[in-house]
Amino acid sequence: MLRLLIVAIVSTFLLIPIAGFSSNIIKNEILLFIVSFTTGYVIVPIILLRLWPEKQVSTELDTLDHALEKGLIATCEYSISEAVEIEEFEDEGLHYLLSISPTKTLSLFGQYLYAYSELSNFPSTRIRLFVHTKNNLCYGVECIGNKLEKVSTMEPASPEAWGAKVVPYDMEIIEKPISKVVGQIQKYA
Repeated sequence: MLRLLIVAIVSTFLLIPIAGFSSNIIKNEILLFIVSFTTGYVIVPIILLRLWPEKQVSTELDTLDHALEKGLIATCEYSISEAVEIEEFEDEGLHYLLSISPTKTLSLFGQYLYAYSELSNFPSTRIRLFVHTKNNLCYGVECIGNKLEKVSTMEPASPEAWGAKVVPYDMEIIEKPISKVVGQIQKYA
């Protein structure tokens, strides 16, 4: 969009010099107008747009199969000692805080977790995540341990907690114990 706006502005600014130069050669006013307008608003933009091509941005997400074929899927395994489920607010998806060490907490967050919450062993004591290496999206969760004995739940995070940026996003590893992460979120309840 910015590219088209700049081309239009440059073409408009070049119209006056083009008309001035063309008036030295063409004496007929109608022909001068047609040549100047065609040069300024057709030929110059075509040249500029060919010199400055549009970037091809792929907004399409790879399927798991395509990402595997391209070698873009990495696996991460975590041992989980404690889990807290943050109750869902509207339709944003499930949200789990998972203690992966005494000083680290992993956040899994999104609608993709609905399928895993139906499993009999989710969340489990060990999980394997399939993560896209370029966009850091989680393409899958494999429960490779036993079901956690207890999963605590907490109220949905308040808008103030989101505004204060204390609610972690999907695949975020927080360098704090799970109790401190929960405490920070509850502080804004």
